[in-house]
Order: sequence, then structure tokens, then C-alpha cells
Amino acid sequence: MSWGMNSKQKRKLKAQLAPKQDHRCWLCGTRRSIRTLTIDHVKPRRFDGPDKRSNYKLACARCNHDR
Repeated sequence: MSWGMNSKQKRKLKAQLAPKQDHRCWLCGTRRSIRTLTIDHVKPRRFDGPDKRSNYKLACARCNHDR
């Protein structure tokens, strides 16, 4: 994730998103620990997805890297 967030900001964002998603990957629905969830863009940056909280969801590493 090289889109302008430092590790502290990423941890804070994950802590905000995880309870809202019940600690589940937004793609496969598997419940994961917050440490194993990754920040994912709903609309990818390559398709002009914004770097805004409304465009972020948590995904397990497998789903995030497979799409």
C-alpha cells in the first residue's frame, strides 16, 4: 500500500473499519483477525477509485491479491 498512508494511519483505519464489517473480508465473508485483514479499494485506483474512507473496505490477503 503505497498510497500515502503511514503504518499508524493504516492501523487506525483498520480499527475503524473492522467492527463495521464484523471483522469479515468484504469479498469472501470469512471472519479474520484485524492483523490479517488488508485495506482494499472498492473501486480500484487503476479505474480512478478515490483514496477516501468511503472507498476502503477490509479484505483478507488472499482475496485482495487475487482480484
